[in-house]
Amino acid sequence: MKALKCEMCGSNDVVKQEELFVCQNCGTKYSVEAARKMMIEGTVEVKGAVKIDDSEELNRLYDAARKAKETDSWETGKKYYELILDKDPSSWEANFYLAFCKAMSCMEKNRYELVREVNNLKSSLDFVFALVKENVPEGDDIQKTVSELYSKCRFIAETVGQFNPSSGASLMFSLGDAIESKLGSLSMDFVLKSWKTGLQIGSKITLSGTVGDQVERKVMKFYSEKIKQFDKSYSLPDSRVGCYVATAVYGSYNCPEVWTLRRFRDNFLVETWYGRSFIKTYYAISPTLVKWFGDTSWFKMLWRKPLDRFVTRLKNKGVEDTPYNDKY
Repeated sequence: MKALKCEMCGSNDVVKQEELFVCQNCGTKYSVEAARKMMIEGTVEVKGAVKIDDSEELNRLYDAARKAKETDSWETGKKYYELILDKDPSSWEANFYLAFCKAMSCMEKNRYELVREVNNLKSSLDFVFALVKENVPEGDDIQKTVSELYSKCRFIAETVGQFNPSSGASLMFSLGDAIESKLGSLSMDFVLKSWKTGLQIGSKITLSGTVGDQVERKVMKFYSEKIKQFDKSYSLPDSRVGCYVATAVYGSYNCPEVWTLRRFRDNFLVETWYGRSFIKTYYAISPTLVKWFGDTSWFKMLWRKPLDRFVTRLKNKGVEDTPYNDKY
């Protein structure tokens, strides 16, 4: 007869414990029938009636992974969640937190890598929530799980959103989409919270009239309209896109003078390369100026007369001063 040899790790240290034979190296368990076959034939098919019970090993890996996560040991967490996925590919926790740990490990290292890992996390959400639906009991358990995933995604999204609001907003939009698609009315509150958070982060996007920026604005309007289907009082966050100085001078983003200037920006400036160049330069400078000086009386006096004259010229050329919604 051949010596017992673990089919999983190759160790010969396999010891009988109660009704099972247990590998002392990796924790894999074999039935008596499977062990007998191994001793006679030297191999055993791990399928059908023979089932390897590695629940103790999985519990040990989960404990180690969660401890690493709780202590912000992201590299260690990645290692343990990878081991869990090898044994249990259907684990929603391992699928989500492997991507989460990868993103967190880039947090203070490389912004480019962080954006890449955030995109990978975003791509995993549909599969993660399909697993949540399949494996987590409905009721308090599933709400607790969704709340946990929402809070983790929001932290990542708001962090990356400080320098790349498009990436942060996209993560939250995808989160809301995944929850809606897989769980529907079970977690609709978190669907709306995800979309609203995405719009709040996205309101920081500086739009300059390029094709890419037009897409960003259309995406934001799309999710705003989706939210309004459930919350009629909701309005798109005021991003103060453009007209920073005029808004500070006239005291409102929605007043006749600023409506005229916004129309001029959307219908004339963005149509030429030099107009778009002006917009881009303006967006790079004016937010800082307004932040430093926008509330001072001298700043408003300095800009009031030139803006009044310019608005008058635009109105004389037919640019209206009626209520206006931004195109982009």
